[in-house]
Amino acid sequence: MKVNAKGQVVIPAEIRREHGIVPGDEVEFRSEKGKLVLVKAGGRRVQKWAGKFKFKFPRGVKTTDEFIEAIRGR
Repeated sequence: MKVNAKGQVVIPAEIRREHGIVPGDEVEFRSEKGKLVLVKAGGRRVQKWAGKFKFKFPRGVKTTDEFIEAIRGR
């Protein structure tokens, strides 16, 4: 992969499919042990809205995907 003049990279389609990344999703770049890591964002969104609903989120839920799995099952 190459970084273009605007600092953009293209995430290969195979990786997007494997990780469920679709247009409009947010991703984060993190620096971990000297490596640049791209992660799909989402956990913050669930936690941000947690206090706005009249039910409790299941214990241990940290990401949107975990929340959906907890309420729907696999």
